[in-house]
Amino acid sequence: LWWATDSSATTPYPMDLRGIAETAPLVRYIAGGMEANQKVSDKMLKLDYQQIIGLPESKEKAQVELHPNPAKDFVQLKHDFEQGVAVAIYNLIGEKLLSRDRVRSGERILLQELPAGVYLLKVGEAKGSQKLLIAY
Repeated sequence: LWWATDSSATTPYPMDLRGIAETAPLVRYIAGGMEANQKVSDKMLKLDYQQIIGLPESKEKAQVELHPNPAKDFVQLKHDFEQGVAVAIYNLIGEKLLSRDRVRSGERILLQELPAGVYLLKVGEAKGSQKLLIAY
């Protein structure tokens, strides 16, 4: 294991851990051990853990539906965004091939300029994407 003596240290120290103590629910101390070349260490390291705090999921999650899929000449999105959403279509190596701003629910996105294949469709700023098949 590699440990640094404090947050400003630039050189990590290899240590064979000898003692760990929990002094509070998210605070632990590591004491002693062996440094490189079997030199006994007198270092004490404090570990402060931070809890990962999540936000409750909204019950009003906006759903985006994609029709038809597989598509041929066009695809339509059905969504709940009043102002429309940005849409981008990528190939499987991550190149953006097509993008549109403020696509309203039910509006057609023309696909004639894309060859048949498998694409990823990203809607808005959401993480993730949907698979889009274009077949001719």
